[in-house]
Amino acid sequence: MENPYKRFGAWVTDLKSDLFIWARIKLTALYLLVIAVILIVFSIVIFSDLTYSIRRNIDRRNDATYNPAEETFIEDATESAKASIIIIDACIYIIVGGASYVLAGYTLKPIRKTLEDQEQFSAEASHELRTPLAVMRTDIEVLLRSKQSMPEDVKKVLSSNLEEIGDMSKMAEQLLEISRGQYSKKSQMEILDISQPIKKAAEKLSVIAAKKNIDFQIEKLESLQIKGVRENLERMAKNIIANAINYTPEGGSVAIAVALENNQAKFTVKDTGIGIAENDLPHIFKRFYKADSARTGTENGSGLGLAIVEQIVKKHRGKIKIQSSPNLGTTVSVFIPVV
Repeated sequence: MENPYKRFGAWVTDLKSDLFIWARIKLTALYLLVIAVILIVFSIVIFSDLTYSIRRNIDRRNDATYNPAEETFIEDATESAKASIIIIDACIYIIVGGASYVLAGYTLKPIRKTLEDQEQFSAEASHELRTPLAVMRTDIEVLLRSKQSMPEDVKKVLSSNLEEIGDMSKMAEQLLEISRGQYSKKSQMEILDISQPIKKAAEKLSVIAAKKNIDFQIEKLESLQIKGVRENLERMAKNIIANAINYTPEGGSVAIAVALENNQAKFTVKDTGIGIAENDLPHIFKRFYKADSARTGTENGSGLGLAIVEQIVKKHRGKIKIQSSPNLGTTVSVFIPVV
């Protein structure tokens, strides 16, 4: 049976990863804070006024001599008034709390709808772009392979256009991946060995590392069971490893490892590349953000590679850390809870 503490921790992590539920809770808390301040001020004023009225009415009927019975009555009356005010405030707070949660949801509903429409548009636009880009790429490739004579400057222009079309195609694919990730469901997840998709991604990219004369090593691959989506984990690993290879100069090194740390599967990619400046590190997961070192994307430098990685890691209830120094290299560490 699954540990209830782990289940609660997973629920909290999922809650944090849901942007709108978390925003709704924070907005509700803000509403309740305002109501609490109003209730406290109002209650203090009412209690003070009520206590003053009781004492004044008793003093009018009697002389200034001390009367223990009357003093006891005043204390009992004030305590009773205090208890009544607290009970009424608590009831009001509970009712207002529920109303605030509903109001927060109603307030965020148009924003959520707009964002979902935007994500859906990105997915549809990316999907539709793939066909014309593929046609343009095919036509240019046919022209370049044609045996007919062609001016050299025309060939250069066509070759340049072919590269740009390739970059646009990759960007369209990445936008589609991000949009799909927004709507991925937990039911797609399965219990799997995290080292397998990582090993598969590493084997595919080892050829590129060999061409650049990069020392590419798989230092350690522990067999660790996690709950995840195999294709997404392979895509995550591919993006991180591709970044390391592409921004490591010839003769450098890239090392990957999977090991158990604090009941989490730790996937690490360490390179001796150009690194990332300290002021760029807080922004590298933003979509389309490009640091001066130009290593926040994948091969095409679109600035989407790490955005996709972060999204996949969040879907797996994990976290990602990056340590980097310019010209000294970068270490990317992904932590995903084991089953």
